[in-house]
Amino acid sequence: MNYKKHTNTSPGTKHVLVGENFCFHRHYSDIGGTQSAYAYYKDHKKTNKELYVSSTPIAIDTNILLNLYKISFTERNQFVKFIEKNAYRIIIPAQVQVEYMHHRIKFIQGFQRTLKELDPLAKRIFEDLKKSSQTAIDQLQQLANRKIVSNDMADVTGHIKTLQDYIDAHKCSEEYVNEITNLFQPLQDSLKKGVENSLKQAVYELDDPVLAALSKTQIQKELSIQEKTFLQQKYEELFSEYKEHKTDVNEKDVFTFPGSGDWRKENDGLDPCGDFYIYHELLSYMNRNNQDVVLLTNDVRKSDWIRQDGKPFGHYIVDTYINTGHMLYVFNARDFTNLTFEAVAESDVEKKDDDTVEEFVTVKGESTSTDGVADLLGNDSSALSVHQPPAIPASTEGDPGGVEITSVSPVEIIDVPLSYFRDVTEERFLQELETAELWAESYGNGYVSQDFFIYTILGHKRFHFSSSRKVLEKLVNEGKVTVVNEEHDDKTIKCLKLNIGR
Repeated sequence: MNYKKHTNTSPGTKHVLVGENFCFHRHYSDIGGTQSAYAYYKDHKKTNKELYVSSTPIAIDTNILLNLYKISFTERNQFVKFIEKNAYRIIIPAQVQVEYMHHRIKFIQGFQRTLKELDPLAKRIFEDLKKSSQTAIDQLQQLANRKIVSNDMADVTGHIKTLQDYIDAHKCSEEYVNEITNLFQPLQDSLKKGVENSLKQAVYELDDPVLAALSKTQIQKELSIQEKTFLQQKYEELFSEYKEHKTDVNEKDVFTFPGSGDWRKENDGLDPCGDFYIYHELLSYMNRNNQDVVLLTNDVRKSDWIRQDGKPFGHYIVDTYINTGHMLYVFNARDFTNLTFEAVAESDVEKKDDDTVEEFVTVKGESTSTDGVADLLGNDSSALSVHQPPAIPASTEGDPGGVEITSVSPVEIIDVPLSYFRDVTEERFLQELETAELWAESYGNGYVSQDFFIYTILGHKRFHFSSSRKVLEKLVNEGKVTVVNEEHDDKTIKCLKLNIGR
């Protein structure tokens, strides 16, 4: 398609200073420019498969880089491999560099502390197990002591006494305690050894593979003081409008802008303009190099890079195109990769300076599923979806495809409404499997475990486990997918092989 240029500048000619004629504008009264922007977005949007092999520049947000210090070594190593292999086209905005270097050591040290907290965990579980009977007896007594029960519900107190006597008579015997002690000891020893080995790998302030990989990428030049001063004033103007409408669900999205979700920082005396700087750095890059850019982020909770339902903001599409003649495509990194980016454990790293630790989104009430939902322009919105992990059952096949399956906290499980899950289609199943195979071959261990694919990759995108298994069975019967037993790390693992579309 031929695109009529409706840009404020001449892309690809020279560096244009950020200013009133080259910056984010919430609204353009330009029918032709708006239509050209929407058409360009649709016609140039690439799938994961296409992006893996293309030369499209990829910008990485701060939250991803810092969260690499919180996740498993297996996931971290895969993403570092991705950075190294694509260093020639990976962009690190100057603002990202500033935030990353400011917090890097703090995150490394925080990860070391969380590892040390794992060591006594088995012992605490063991002690809780031994105390469980007495705890139950005490809790029953608290119930019996409530005046409404003791004074007015004599039959209830009788049942409580019967239950207490039974628990007391059958609580942990000496033989039982000795047996679970013997069973727990190998677990304790194994966990202690694992923590010690992990701590040895985690001491890398001076020998950091993440830092080494990033040094090979394209680090962008910082915006000038003049440009930042202008953007600070622009931010205040945009935020003033946003503040008036942010409580109105029908208007909030229209007044959203990059960084509007950071407004609380100003209350703490911090600069809220970080994402606003990043957006304009990327505009400058696109204009200067005459290229589209993909931004990978896990910072989806604030809903100021992409909408809460996973769709792009229409006015972002128009603004990017009119300013540069090109497009910024925002991807949730969890959908772009096979990685969960789940922290090994929670740390005490502060989160006041910038939103470097993205938390899982909890959506109350109606489902905001993006399965089968076309984005603003009729495209599959999987690459832009908000991440909400379900509970994950333990794998029955050992290594889940080269990436750890880590637990999901009870809060995250409880807060996910059942209606938020949905059935996977055959088309989506095959699409996700193709992406999983490409990632595994390029950056993982070269295989996709059946359990890992269903419970982690599809599960984290809110697909019912049962429907995923049914679709897999149907695709196997149709010869589109094959399940193969393979030996990996001295374990037999069921691996999925895509027979079509490669």
